[in-house]
Amino acid sequence: MDLVTTLDAESRELPHGTRPLRWGPWATLGWGVLLTIPLILVYQGGLALGASVFSGLLSELQLREMSAVGGLLIIGVGLKLLSIRDVKVADYLPAILLAPLLVAAVVRIKEALAL
Repeated sequence: MDLVTTLDAESRELPHGTRPLRWGPWATLGWGVLLTIPLILVYQGGLALGASVFSGLLSELQLREMSAVGGLLIIGVGLKLLSIRDVKVADYLPAILLAPLLVAAVVRIKEALAL
């Protein structure tokens, strides 16, 4: 046996009564990751169901404007992470809800003025 084979065989030895975790995310990240899977499924599933409920309430133009505001917020986060500018992104979060309201108001004004 050469030195590499000897070291490799010794590194595979585990304390008595333990078994190796051979696959899955918990093999490298621990059992905490495995235990959070149900919570993540409930949280992300709830967000997806909530989005599907509200999907019929907004027009394509309103969704586009919400996406634009979200993109600007992501740029603000990037500027803050790169220490280029200290953007208070949380202060601008209401803009995501305000954008579709403004779009609806502009559309109604255009309809009323027949533009």
